[in-house]
Amino acid sequence: MNKDKALESVNEIKELMEKSSKFISISGLAAIMAGVYALAGTYIATCLVTPDTTLIVALKLMIMVAILVLAAAAAR
Repeated sequence: MNKDKALESVNEIKELMEKSSKFISISGLAAIMAGVYALAGTYIATCLVTPDTTLIVALKLMIMVAILVLAAAAAR
């Protein structure tokens, strides 16, 4: 009886580990595209923010760019 219970516990642990690895895994292409979106966002932010830009306007622009990058990466 103990042997059957132990085997059942091992099978349950195995199933839980398989489910968790499937949940957190993303494809390599999605990770690469998230990096590309981040690089594009930094380029756009550096083009929008100039030395003449006030701090408040610069922060607003960077937040908008960050939201767009997050949305693009999440849509992938």
